[in-house]
Amino acid sequence: TERVGGMLELSGGQFDNLPEGKCMSGDVCALVGLKGVVTGDTLLLTSASTDALPGDQTNGKKKKSKSGKNNDDHWKQYMEGVHLAGLTSPKPVLTLRIEANSSSEQSRLSAALALLAVEDPSLVVKETPTNTLISGLGELHMEIVLDRLRREFGLEVRTGKPAVAYRETVLFDGDEAVETDGFVEYDRTVGGVQLQGAVRLRLSPLSTSESSCIPPEDPLVTLSPETRAFFNMDPLASSDEIEHKYPPALKALLSGARGSLKRGRLGPYPLANLTCHILEVDSEMTTSPDTMPGAMRAAAANAITTLLETLKN
Repeated sequence: TERVGGMLELSGGQFDNLPEGKCMSGDVCALVGLKGVVTGDTLLLTSASTDALPGDQTNGKKKKSKSGKNNDDHWKQYMEGVHLAGLTSPKPVLTLRIEANSSSEQSRLSAALALLAVEDPSLVVKETPTNTLISGLGELHMEIVLDRLRREFGLEVRTGKPAVAYRETVLFDGDEAVETDGFVEYDRTVGGVQLQGAVRLRLSPLSTSESSCIPPEDPLVTLSPETRAFFNMDPLASSDEIEHKYPPALKALLSGARGSLKRGRLGPYPLANLTCHILEVDSEMTTSPDTMPGAMRAAAANAITTLLETLKN
């Protein structure tokens, strides 16, 4: 819960109190006194009366539903279910190592970076016992961050050599896709447990754009009707339903495919702009339900790795 200390109107670098404290739809204002709000959050009035819900009260008395719950419970559920989609930040493309000039300034640097990351979701800060890494959208972004540290926080920092966040992809001939030669079987014993499974899949371009400049996007993993039938899935189930409603073996299958796509063939760089379509799975040899998730995860990762190794550089 946040307590708003005031609402300010923004006009040409000047801040004036909003008349009557109202900001209408389409207007922009600044809220004073927020502590835990970050970019992309949705703010709601917790003091809103249940009068806003039609039929909730009768003669000023709280009315209970057929299930025995009063309207406070319904209002709470309603308020918790209202939120905007927020912002999706692009993936960082450049990483810079920074270091404070003295150990006494390191705590100030950590606090300053935490504030900047709250304001700018595209800024990623990673601190370890030995160094501090900041990642962003390019050289200009990094220069702006360093300039703000200097101007707003009085911090001069030493910087290392920038490192580019490389990505790999597969160049296809038009819309052509590559597919495994039938099932790719996985059969190993790990920690005394035998893992057996087989997966058949296809890799295709994520976008059909003919442009030579396509921004990198994370790979997409999809399931064929045959794969959905194997796990007794609803053919129309969404990705959110898959993550929450279906068995661990299916989640493990998706996890194995996504994990394998995080490392390409040329180096330790994640793959981008690909669609991995899982055509069929087989685990008849796996009789124990406890070992099936591990078998599915390993089989999916093995199938993608095997397919990538067959491609030419």
